[in-house]
Amino acid sequence: IQLLEEEQRKLLRKVDSKGVERRIQRATSTISQRILYHLQTLDVEDKYRKTAPHFSVKDLNISVQSNDGHWHFLAEVGSASNWLSFHLALMCSLQEYLLDLPQSCVPSFVIFDQPSQVYFPKVNQKEDRDNSKEYDDEDVKAVKEIFETISSSIQLEKGAWQSIILDHA
Repeated sequence: IQLLEEEQRKLLRKVDSKGVERRIQRATSTISQRILYHLQTLDVEDKYRKTAPHFSVKDLNISVQSNDGHWHFLAEVGSASNWLSFHLALMCSLQEYLLDLPQSCVPSFVIFDQPSQVYFPKVNQKEDRDNSKEYDDEDVKAVKEIFETISSSIQLEKGAWQSIILDHA
């Protein structure tokens, strides 16, 4: 233990901790701005389209500003559609950010499992004479926005990252 503690002390003397903190701050700020950009095309409350959320590397969490100006963890506010939108925006933003880093070893793909599930439990299904189903236009629009946002992010990066989306037909 003493040898490891001594090695740790030597390494900490070599590290510019303030420089590391500045680079983390710059990275999380860039990612937060990209999240805000993607939220413009997703089904999220209008108030969340105004101020970039805070993305914390330390907590691996997103904080959002509420109407009263206070910051809250995403899990403490909103609805399932808000949560989905923030997570989709975060994943797209992370891929875009990491692709800009030449030394990044993070795989350039994301698997999304049933992103439409947020909408389909509440879908109003009406059977007409032909047994066809009608879906609430807002829900259909929101699901299309999910696919369009992911596609837009991939196109923005010229196909440098991929998405695998598992969903029900």
